[in-house]
Amino acid sequence: MEDVYLGEFQHGNGNPNRNDHMGPPAKTVLAVGQTGIYRGWNRESGSPSIQISLFRIGGLSIERHIVQARVAVARDAIWLMAIDDEEPFKEMFWDGVTGLPMGTNTRDAEVRTLAVSANGKFTAAGLADGSIVLTALSEPISEQKLFAQTAISALALSPDGQWVVAGDESGVVNLWDTASGKHRVERHHAKIVQAVVDPSGSRVAIADEIGVITVSELASGAELFSYASPAPVEAIALSAQGRLAIAATKFEVFDVASHRLLAHKETDVPTREMLFTPNGEAVFYVVNNQILVWPWNPAVNLSEVCARIRPFLKDDDWAQLQAVHPLLGKGACVQQEN
Repeated sequence: MEDVYLGEFQHGNGNPNRNDHMGPPAKTVLAVGQTGIYRGWNRESGSPSIQISLFRIGGLSIERHIVQARVAVARDAIWLMAIDDEEPFKEMFWDGVTGLPMGTNTRDAEVRTLAVSANGKFTAAGLADGSIVLTALSEPISEQKLFAQTAISALALSPDGQWVVAGDESGVVNLWDTASGKHRVERHHAKIVQAVVDPSGSRVAIADEIGVITVSELASGAELFSYASPAPVEAIALSAQGRLAIAATKFEVFDVASHRLLAHKETDVPTREMLFTPNGEAVFYVVNNQILVWPWNPAVNLSEVCARIRPFLKDDDWAQLQAVHPLLGKGACVQQEN
């Protein structure tokens, strides 16, 4: 099955996507581009739902260079959080529904990486001095400061914001349970480049710059999966169903529990971000200024196609379609007819 192209920014290759996130409103994929263009698409149809320039004065767009952006989708709000290279000590916030600015935070050191909790209630900033600032967005807004050893290079929060995972340039990963005060340190072989907590909040994946990836239980630290990629890792993603996606010189999807390789395909372009669909059966990823989706599990995706098109086809039309596309006559589609 071919990748499905969802959309791109209108500023050419100079505006690559920096973050993508599925949100509950309208089943959306949300993305913030490098020049501050914020867009959204319906994740099923690919139709656009929003396009806003975050940097504008008097109706005119001001071009800025965003280094990193994150999107938090809560039940009643969408938060956008970003840092740019003009003011590297400052975090910037916007209302993700209107695109209106919601203020800034200035830190004591350069902000290197950002994270948001899936419930939209917490943000975190990893700084060049090895500190992490965890911010609770509920009123009154409060902050907590945590300390690692060297500059923070990868950062993640659990969906409820209780766990903070920070990887640094020396290869050390610090994990804090902010509810209990529990703190755990793990040592890896090289600078940490990726940290991801799955949507269930039970697993954490860590990747270092030489391509070693581990998946562990978040609470206990018990290792569940380890893999040495033959090439540097560009992006990783974890699904709630226990699947790990890796982007390097090829895309791979593993089942964490069994260590089984479920799917793979070659790629020759750098990948910035990866994110599983909620059912774990497809992966969104960002290449240059494009957001694409890889339906890595053809059987499940065929089942969805069948469910949508079969009610609109007469028996003769359905038979002709099956003759042209033999896969539609197997497995999932036959079950749909029954």
